Amino acid sequence: MLAVFCLAPLPCAATHAVNATLQKTVVGVGETIALEIVVTGTAEANVTAQIPPVRGLRVSGPQTSRMSQTTIINGRQESSITTTLSFEVSALQSGQFTMPAFAVEVDGDKTTVGPFRLRAEQGSQSTLIKLRASIDARAPFVQQPLTYRVTWFVADEIHGYELTIPALGERHDYLVQVVASSGTRTQDLVVNKVTYQAAVGREALDGADYTTFTITARVYPLREGAIVLPAPLVRAAVQQGWEVVRDFFFADRRPKLVTMTAVGEPISLSVRALPSEGRPRGFAGAVGRYSFAVSASDSVARVGDPIRLTMRVRGSGLLSQLPRPELGTVPEVTRDFAVLGMLEPGEITGDQIVFEEIVRPKTDSVREFPAIPLAYFDPSGEEYRTAWSDPIPLRVVAAPDVGPVEAFGAVDAAARTPSEAVGGLRAPYRGPRLADTPGDPWSPLAHLLVAPAAYCLLLAGMTVRRRVAQNPAGWSRRGAVFGLDKDLARLKRVARQEGDVFYSELADLCARQVAARLGVSPAEVTPHDVSRLVGQGVLSPEAGVRLQGLLEEVDQARFSPHSGEAEARVALLPRTRAVIKAVKRS
Repeated sequence: MLAVFCLAPLPCAATHAVNATLQKTVVGVGETIALEIVVTGTAEANVTAQIPPVRGLRVSGPQTSRMSQTTIINGRQESSITTTLSFEVSALQSGQFTMPAFAVEVDGDKTTVGPFRLRAEQGSQSTLIKLRASIDARAPFVQQPLTYRVTWFVADEIHGYELTIPALGERHDYLVQVVASSGTRTQDLVVNKVTYQAAVGREALDGADYTTFTITARVYPLREGAIVLPAPLVRAAVQQGWEVVRDFFFADRRPKLVTMTAVGEPISLSVRALPSEGRPRGFAGAVGRYSFAVSASDSVARVGDPIRLTMRVRGSGLLSQLPRPELGTVPEVTRDFAVLGMLEPGEITGDQIVFEEIVRPKTDSVREFPAIPLAYFDPSGEEYRTAWSDPIPLRVVAAPDVGPVEAFGAVDAAARTPSEAVGGLRAPYRGPRLADTPGDPWSPLAHLLVAPAAYCLLLAGMTVRRRVAQNPAGWSRRGAVFGLDKDLARLKRVARQEGDVFYSELADLCARQVAARLGVSPAEVTPHDVSRLVGQGVLSPEAGVRLQGLLEEVDQARFSPHSGEAEARVALLPRTRAVIKAVKRS
């Protein structure tokens, strides 16, 4: 049931219209619904709103998303930009509630929306179904991995259910990763229209035996302060005996179903900032428990030869936010090796992330690649630790001296030395090839051009290699610029076929393109990190505002009522191209 209180657009300035929508008017206690404020206009707008507090209701948000749309009717093109503010509203107790009218400010102009009325009902609580949510820490550190479990207790047969776990949805203040069940028995459960694998078991609670369905997730808080994981809720049709249904001719025995509700408790977290005392040099924000291993592609190399290093980081932390180990800042490495400085993001597989780097030994006195550190914060011990890789034995030999003759493949230089013939240049040739049939008249010229052409190619290759070594980030940015249109064309085809896959690949494209242009890691290109990049002077404020709006729009688009429309996804690509093109390092 969808209740709309402001059906007619409210005028706001000359080019914007405001609509306010409450998802439901009747909810269960603990159920979370959305209050959306939608502003539509011909230009991008700065929209702010603050909902007055109401006793018995919890309001969180807003989350902001933007979407642009272009329509062509009878050859006339019209464009519009929609900005959506989404608040989450949940009732903490039963009763009638009124949210008073409040102001929505659009580019400095205020428009009043509301009031909104909501009735919360206490569902039929029963011992036949129960819901319990738990977490292993209530006062974690920023990015500390937390184990969040929701267990549904069922004492009798269920003929239908609606399970809602708002904490599993995407948010700006924490990340959630659902963990695959490792139990012997599993069953698929539909939660928020998404299918998850739940572990099935048996458990006694309050003197009664229940069948349990447990969904486990890993929660990573992204900011310090108070964070609330909303309460889960389930409505189920539970069988209570049988009933006889009669008609004019027959009687039928059917199960008697009663709809019941179970609500879990919300979980409040008090997230702490990482301590500054004892923070080691080179700490880049890794939180959790980690091990670090490095392997080399070769154990024997010449001076200047490339050696590919594979760096494996295994641990329980947020691997997607783990930065690449910067070997160019380790003195023990730069003393004996030249570091290429690759920009590719790490590849995550299970509980490990793999990075690759290329180094070149400077002298033949190098005997090993040194152990390198990975600093991290261990929340279990509330202290900073360092994981060290093992040193890698190497045998480096001096590069041989190559003369100009050997460089072009001569086996015996003396064989190429001309000898003086009797009679000088006019002496007749009486060698073994005198009777050979003349071939292509261009063959002698081709043989003469081989050496200059090979020399030019060698010189060009050495020049390109030197420039890449001197400025790898610049060459990576050139490659990203040339590949942007190709990637957008591929996403345009995906947009007409896929849903959530499109937004995931678009977010990955934005991270790679922006990281290449700014010379940062793709893990640093998130809506939360844009303001930091602007503050560091890496990104201009104007480009930062546009980039943050685009990233937030991509993150929230899947929850938009238009996210399932292929036209809306295709219309997002031109704006993505324009925003990425505008990103330049300050």
